Amino acid sequence: MKKLIYITMALVLILTSVNGISKASLSDNLVMLPEASLVDKTGEIGGSLILDEGLGNGKLSGIFKLTPWLEVGLDISGGSRSSELRFEPLFKAIIINEYNYGLDLAGGLKGEDLYITGAKTLDYGFRGHFGIGNGGFDGVFLGLTKVLNKNDIEITEESNGNDNVYDSLSPVKASIEFVDGKFNIGFRSNITNELKAELSILNLNQLKTSISYSF
Repeated sequence: MKKLIYITMALVLILTSVNGISKASLSDNLVMLPEASLVDKTGEIGGSLILDEGLGNGKLSGIFKLTPWLEVGLDISGGSRSSELRFEPLFKAIIINEYNYGLDLAGGLKGEDLYITGAKTLDYGFRGHFGIGNGGFDGVFLGLTKVLNKNDIEITEESNGNDNVYDSLSPVKASIEFVDGKFNIGFRSNITNELKAELSILNLNQLKTSISYSF
């Protein structure tokens, strides 16, 4: 577990120093489910921790976009109950896109599990998600996302009739999903232009925290 945390911190620091800070957007993923889109830039690395009855399960992930329609990656996971690390390959390919066909559709592999996932933009800024897969996906899965504030929100303070801007809030992406008979809820936002953090509740009884860096 400690090794995964140290590796994540080291990779984030190295990539920050090499690439600097530039414009970034929210990651196109739900809480635990893959979305029908690829990473925005060349790639993304991240680490997550799930707290379960005082014990932690950690994961380190790396994803790289090979072409505009294909990405590959690797998940490395481990937990306090076992000293062994688990390696799972990641693969996702875009089948069709919403711009041309009115619907985003992608297929992929996560470990030994195959899936097909789709998404469509709905009214009032919502985006619906659906898919089907085997293994951990356990058949049909559904999801809904919404960016709560698409532009940075400026917080102002009134003083003698003047509004003084002293802080701002980054866009927050809220997600809810139903998979394997469980509901998961998550919130993701930017810490810096490249660095994103997420806080989620899994099955309404587990806490998941994660951090990711896009480059």
